[in-house]
This record gives sequence, structure tokens and C-alpha cells, in this order.
Amino acid sequence: MCSQDDFDRDVPVTTADAPVLEGRRARLRPVGPGDYGFVSALELDPAVHFRWRHRGGTPSPERLVSSLWEGALAVFLVEHRPSDTPVGLVVSYQADFRSGTCSVGLVAAPHLPPGPNPILDGFALFTDYLFTVWPFRKLYAEVAGFNFAQFASAVPLIFTEEGRLTEHDYYRGRYWDKHILALSRTHWQEVGAWLLPAISDPSRPRGGEAA
Repeated sequence: MCSQDDFDRDVPVTTADAPVLEGRRARLRPVGPGDYGFVSALELDPAVHFRWRHRGGTPSPERLVSSLWEGALAVFLVEHRPSDTPVGLVVSYQADFRSGTCSVGLVAAPHLPPGPNPILDGFALFTDYLFTVWPFRKLYAEVAGFNFAQFASAVPLIFTEEGRLTEHDYYRGRYWDKHILALSRTHWQEVGAWLLPAISDPSRPRGGEAA
């Protein structure tokens, strides 16, 4: 049983910084109702439609929005800095806390502002967010072969290809392999050690620090 003396003792207070959701070129923001127009336009854009969730299907406007949250753990809009223009989405889904795994995906607007790609910065911030907030040991990404060229340069650097489903996805007269990519917490700690400082905004305090 606690006594008054227990409350009077000087107890060290530890503070925890908030996850970092903003860098020099990208900002993550949870998707809200005001973003549904952008999300719908992005997913139905001809340059994106066949690559993303519905793979050419045209669900109702209501279904298009509601399906975004099915099985989702976190969904963020990626905004370009400093213009605050939305440029894509990052999502985590199928979180399995028993195995310590979660799947991730990203989609970029077909017309990005000039300069370095803010989507890649946003995905790095999102990856760090997932490993910071939850005890995942590994993140998975499934990439159809006709999309793989967009990510091929990042695979040796960040991901490991753990498997491949041969001739799994049909598009334009042929079946394409599906690549199963994995990123472990241990590897992210190594990559994040140099990548996060490179994309961070040095003018902004981290977490709960006062400016």
C-alpha cells in the first residue's frame, strides 16, 4: 500500500518523443474526410488505376473510400514540403501481432513536383513510424512484376526479396511474378541510421522538444 512518503520522493521523470512525421521534403498526415476527393482521384487516375488496389475495377464512390480502411492499421497522406501538395498515400495492413509482421504499400500521384521524390521520403518516415509505435520485427511488401521496375533500385538497399509467386498477376496478355519483399527491424535500424538524418528537417525539433 502506498504512503504519502512514496508520493513525496523525487522520482525521475522520463519523456517520450512523438514519432517524427515530417522531413525536409515530405510530411505524413492521417487521412481525413476532407482528403477523400484526392484519394478517389488518385486511385482512379489512369496512370495509377491498373497498378493499385482495385486493379482496374471501378467500385462505387462509397465503396472506394470504405475499402481503404479494410484491414488497415494506419493510412497516411504524403504531402510535399513546402508546398503542402498531397502527392500519395502510404498504408499498413494485415498487422499480425502474434508473428510480429505487417504489410505495407504506397502509391504516388502520377505528376509530382519537381525535385527529389517526396514519396520515398514519406515512405521512410512511415517505415520508421511503424517500427517506433509497434513491436513489429518485419514489414512485408508485395509487388507485381509490372510494378517492380519502380522499386528495383530500393530493393537491394532497403528490402530483401524473400520469395516470388511465379506467373501470379495477369496484365497485358501475360502473367507476371509477384515479388515478396521484406524489411526487418534490424536492417531498418542500420538503414535508418543514415537515411533519416538525410531526409530530416534540421530546423524542426524532434518529438516533444520545444522550439
